[in-house]
Amino acid sequence: MRQETIFKIGGKDYKFVLTIGAFVPMERELGKSLLALLNPAEGKFTEAMTVENMKTILKYGLQGIKRDDDTVYDLMDKFIEDGNTIDMLAGKVLEAVLLKSDFFLPRAAKVKAEK
Repeated sequence: MRQETIFKIGGKDYKFVLTIGAFVPMERELGKSLLALLNPAEGKFTEAMTVENMKTILKYGLQGIKRDDDTVYDLMDKFIEDGNTIDMLAGKVLEAVLLKSDFFLPRAAKVKAEK
């Protein structure tokens, strides 16, 4: 079962959950598949986590927000204003997508790794 990731931004908790329904518009906006962008075999996460790519992933994963660029950019700015860094945001996005979404690591592998 996929897990949600909580982003604490501006004193508020935002749930991040990727769904199949979010993939199509997200991948259209990214211009490639999420797997191609974040292929764990290549390990080029630093190159993949541009501000634009993070914005797009957050736009389709954060729940209960207006899905437009300005809203997401404002949330990203607030995350930084809260004393975080852009690297911390990238790490949080990668955690949400790679470790908790169930799209990259099958649940059985995660359960085994947790033991």
